[in-house]
Amino acid sequence: MKMMGGSQRLTVASVVAEARFERLRAQSCTQHVAGSATTRGVRESWLIVPLVQADDVTVMVTYPTGGGRVVSQSYKTYVPC
Repeated sequence: MKMMGGSQRLTVASVVAEARFERLRAQSCTQHVAGSATTRGVRESWLIVPLVQADDVTVMVTYPTGGGRVVSQSYKTYVPC
């Protein structure tokens, strides 16, 4: 049960990161700014690094697991401009 709960939280964290990527893809590159938020109990922060024809986007999610541990996971993509 503990492993199932942990995998569910990891799934929620990855869905939160993917949703952030999709929100950024829906914006023009001039609107991209770094930020942070808490969504569905998952703390997320994102960093934007402008490149020539794309933005390098990193989303870091942090979420609690069973047993009082906190896990951080990083996701990265490029958003074309």
